[in-house]
Amino acid sequence: MRDRVALGLGLAAAATLRFWGLGRQSFWIDEVLSVEGAERIQEQGFAAYLFNKRGPLYDYMLAGLVPSGTGESMMRLPSALCGVALVLVVYLMAKQLASRREALLAVFAAAVSPFAVWYSQEARYVAPFMLLSGISILAAHRFLERESLRSATSYVVWTLLTLFTFVGGIFVVLGQNLWVACSRPPRKALVSWVAGQAILAVAFFPWLIHAYGVGEDAKPEQTSTAGAGFSVSEVQTGSARSTELIHAGYVPYTFAVGYTLGPSIRELHEDLSLRPVINRAWEVVPAVLLTGLVLVAGLRHALGSSRRNAGLLLSCLICPIAGAYVVASVSGVAYNVRYTASAFPAFIVLVASGLSWWARRGRMGKLIVGGLSALFVLSLVNYYSNPGYWREDNRGAAALLERNRGADEPLVVGAEWRALGFYYSGSFYSPYQVRLETTPGNAAQEEVPPPERLWVAATRSWEDERFREFLKKMRSCFPLERAFKLPGFEILAFRMGEGGQHDSCGLTIVAPPLQGRGNPL
Repeated sequence: MRDRVALGLGLAAAATLRFWGLGRQSFWIDEVLSVEGAERIQEQGFAAYLFNKRGPLYDYMLAGLVPSGTGESMMRLPSALCGVALVLVVYLMAKQLASRREALLAVFAAAVSPFAVWYSQEARYVAPFMLLSGISILAAHRFLERESLRSATSYVVWTLLTLFTFVGGIFVVLGQNLWVACSRPPRKALVSWVAGQAILAVAFFPWLIHAYGVGEDAKPEQTSTAGAGFSVSEVQTGSARSTELIHAGYVPYTFAVGYTLGPSIRELHEDLSLRPVINRAWEVVPAVLLTGLVLVAGLRHALGSSRRNAGLLLSCLICPIAGAYVVASVSGVAYNVRYTASAFPAFIVLVASGLSWWARRGRMGKLIVGGLSALFVLSLVNYYSNPGYWREDNRGAAALLERNRGADEPLVVGAEWRALGFYYSGSFYSPYQVRLETTPGNAAQEEVPPPERLWVAATRSWEDERFREFLKKMRSCFPLERAFKLPGFEILAFRMGEGGQHDSCGLTIVAPPLQGRGNPL
């Protein structure tokens, strides 16, 4: 009875944290891509988005559950529900792989996890991916424990769903196979396991080959040499990031305290040195030490209880992190924490095991448990109340421009033009559609008549070298008249009429403007 009450309280806490302020922040670019993918499926039919390289399941789930044109809260609802369900799955994992006590600790660790809350309030594949990865790990253990057709079928189905949610699920499957190889199950169980892996391969790899064009000639729109076929090095996502080994350590740190403690994501992108970390050392150092102490204790405690179960947790923690790191090292895929999210359920179980161990170690243990709990709380407070950690405020930027920008005043938007255009109803230019010269343009090009001012929506400038150069020239050519600060945005109005330096600077349009969709969310 106590366990049920504790589980109920944990699920209630999880639901409260995930549904509270679900639509407060606007969509950022990746969420806009998810919404557009769902709309494309609704408009063009089932085959419209089947072979995207990420994995199609989430977009189809969104298209089936959410009507087109609904608001942020509704579009994020599937992720929030998956985030609550993850708490239950982690409870079952810890109960089966550790103990009842650790299962209850895992409930509350998952419920208040800043990392889990972040992705439970995002219209993206990550929350379903974490949920399905946890179920797959649980099903893998039951598969070998029970050796029944039902458990084998359950494992294959849940693992396929994981793989089709995000292709990075391959690494949690690799971890499961490493565990099986090291645990040396009976011959009959091993044969069943191999048969299950063969079914997974037959069902998943044809989609993977088609999605990535393996063995096909390069398509005309690709920039690689025609006929070159598939190359791992040409696979690319996100902006370029360092693959130094120290960055792999950022994953367990983020799993523990999320993106809302220490330097923000924006600060880490804008300055690739250790300066942002050093500036927040008073937060980062305690978080690293406490997380490390709890993880080491959790692994030690798990190994003492059951080496076999600890092996499953450890392999499903390490393989996704190491796999994403290796892929980032040999391709253009950015090393991103969310690509390793299949390791999060195993991480939480090990954290619960570590908290259980430390809680029995007197005053020192209680300080460590209390310290890590305090970091969770501080990170959650930042998430809900500190705009410095929020996603880019595309909705707020669109509203500000609607109120202040004149109809004849050009607007140039940085790397987030697609996300801003989701909310903004006016026209605008990307940095690739205009050219700012220190000498006026020639007569063969369409020169913009000098309007009263020119607006620039500066965001994610680290992703676009051309935009950074454009902004630098604007600052040297025209006086800054007004500046607005929003989360992730700097809206700048440059004076181009009287007082501007038109004798030495010229703005030239090289392509028609883009038109925002002005989504009334």
